Amino acid sequence: MNFYNIKSKSGFKLLYENRQITDSEGYEMHEYKVPVLKSNKLDDFILTEVNLNNLYNELLMEVRNIKEGKSSIENSILILSNNWGYLRVKPYTSSLGSVDKLCQILIKHQIKQISNIEENYGKNFGEIEYNFWKLLIQRVIPATQSWLSTYVKDKHLELSISNLNDCIANGVEVKYKSVDRASYEVIPTTLLSAITMFSKTKRKGKKQPETRICAYEFCNNEFTVNLGYGRPRVTCSDSCRTLKAKHRNKKS
Repeated sequence: MNFYNIKSKSGFKLLYENRQITDSEGYEMHEYKVPVLKSNKLDDFILTEVNLNNLYNELLMEVRNIKEGKSSIENSILILSNNWGYLRVKPYTSSLGSVDKLCQILIKHQIKQISNIEENYGKNFGEIEYNFWKLLIQRVIPATQSWLSTYVKDKHLELSISNLNDCIANGVEVKYKSVDRASYEVIPTTLLSAITMFSKTKRKGKKQPETRICAYEFCNNEFTVNLGYGRPRVTCSDSCRTLKAKHRNKKS
């Protein structure tokens, strides 16, 4: 499935902005920093065609990289935003399928409108863009793969219905298919709603084979744990399992 989206031609940068919050009694002020995605040049837009399957696979790759300690959440979000563009900007395009001067004005106005609404909640456009990329990486995409279920549980990253609804809020249109029928279709209008809806079509993947080190301390061979029912083995062979048990009995 393909989807047209708006990218910043000059790319994004990740900044940390100061925020302030008062204590429960309203006296003491506390400062903290939040990550914010900023376009290097606000009015530098290009239209790009997004293959949602490719986006999904890249999101999944970044999930894996973070899980394995090969990337940080900040680095992954910067890569993804630069590759795929804005999550919540509806792509205004000209009749020629490009971003002309009028389209740029409409897009800038749209970003300003969203920002004005969000400022009422003490946040800004770039901060929430960052948070939605984080939501995709940490909850939405991992929930589609069963082999990530242990990781999700250990990190307390379970996906909730409110998470899903937040991702599609203000990002879909509902259209009837026919005057004579009651059926209708829900059409995503932002990249965030599009990839969220697309991810729900992905079947939960099979658990990936796991590589372990033999638990018998005098062996330490690396082996692949076969997938199946029952408790996964901890030694590379039956002989190592026997030797491990004998060694444990001698110690006791």
